[in-house]
Amino acid sequence: MPFEVSSKKELEKDCEKTKKLSNLTKECRSVFTPMNILILSLILIGILLVITVVVVIWMDIIFYQKDIAAIFFENRTKQLISLGIGLQVIHYHLLSIAFIGTGISLYILQKK
Repeated sequence: MPFEVSSKKELEKDCEKTKKLSNLTKECRSVFTPMNILILSLILIGILLVITVVVVIWMDIIFYQKDIAAIFFENRTKQLISLGIGLQVIHYHLLSIAFIGTGISLYILQKK
């Protein structure tokens, strides 16, 4: 018989291994809850927006020799970053801070 156990100790060891594996898979499944995915998404969107703002600021300073105030508050209606609705760089910056702050606060609230 292929599943024959020679002693009770071996059977207990096999049971312990099985319990450890099942607990491990439960822990892995608990990492990918909808709330964790939401938190991760908010933080990643915020980080991507920060990277976009930094690239726009860097390009304006290096290539167009603008100052920071002009970069943040300049009307960019004919540029791709405005999305056709007149968004300025300051709006993207505030939006990225809001996304990151919301993600971090949800993470903190989830841990309590």
